[in-house]
Amino acid sequence: MRLQAIRLILSNRLFLFEEFEKLDIRVGTVLECETVPKMKKLLKFKIADGLENRIIVSGIAQHYAPGRTGRENKCCSLQTWLPANSKTAW
Repeated sequence: MRLQAIRLILSNRLFLFEEFEKLDIRVGTVLECETVPKMKKLLKFKIADGLENRIIVSGIAQHYAPGRTGRENKCCSLQTWLPANSKTAW
């Protein structure tokens, strides 16, 4: 079987299709979104993806308004990452 490659935007590197298949990419609904105190670039999202509710912190405050929540606001998240620790208590 011939290996197929998919170019991902992440780091401009080619990935084999078999590596791409291992990723757990989910679409979820934004339940809550709020700014993180003392962090002007960070937003804290509560996301429901149908399997579980998760809290995701992202540095997209300049591109997303915290009040935009509800069924019409969907997002994709990569679930393969391990949880990270932060200096800020969520």
